[in-house]
Amino acid sequence: MISTGDEIIYRSTVLGFGQIHDCNSVMLAAAVVACGADVTMCVSVADSVDEFRAVLATACAGADVVITSGGIDAGRDGVVDTALRAEDMGFVDVAMWPDRPEGAGRMLGTAVLSFPGNPLAAYESFELFARPNFRLGMGLSAEERRQVSVPLAHGVDPRPGHPSFHLAHLNTNGTVTLLTGVERHGLESAAGADCFVRLDDTSASLAAGHLVAAVALR
Repeated sequence: MISTGDEIIYRSTVLGFGQIHDCNSVMLAAAVVACGADVTMCVSVADSVDEFRAVLATACAGADVVITSGGIDAGRDGVVDTALRAEDMGFVDVAMWPDRPEGAGRMLGTAVLSFPGNPLAAYESFELFARPNFRLGMGLSAEERRQVSVPLAHGVDPRPGHPSFHLAHLNTNGTVTLLTGVERHGLESAAGADCFVRLDDTSASLAAGHLVAAVALR
C-alpha cells in the first residue's frame, strides 16, 4: 500500500498545518486482509516522482500486487501518473461517482492498481475492481457476499450522468439508509456501514420505499 501526497502523514499522532492522517492505507489494508491476503508494506510518499518510483520498486520486489492511492489527478499531472506514464500502465476515467480516474498495469513484473486519493473513491475502487480479482487469484469465488433488494428509508436525489455507489446501513425495519452522498463524503460513514448500495444512472428523484440493491459488507 502506497499513499501519495505531501499532506499525508502515516503513523504519527501529531499533525502539522495542512497535514492529514493516512487513512487510505489503513482502510485498504483492512480490506485486503478481509480478502484473506497479506499486507507486506504500508507507506506514505510525498509528491516526489523520484521518491515514489524508489518506494514502488521496493514494494514490487516483495509483493504480488501494489495498490497506490492519490496522485492520479484528472489533469494527469499527479505524481503517480507522471511516474508511470512511460511504464506498462493505463489510466482511464470511469463513469461512476465518486467519479475519478483509475489506473492498472504492471511495474517490474508486479501488478499495480492505482486508486484515487479520495477515501470513499479508493474504497469503492477496491470493492469494484480489486476484491473480486484478489479472490479469484487465491482460488476463491469472485463474490461470496449476500445481495438483497431493500427499500430506501428516505428520498434520494441521485447524481445524473453515471451510477453512484454509497456506504449504507440496513435498518431493523428492513429499510436501508445511505450514509454517503454529495454532502456526506467522509470516511466517518464507514463506521456505521454494513452494506454497499449502487444507484443506477437516473435523473429522477428516488422516493422513500424505492427498491435498491444492497451488498452486505459483513
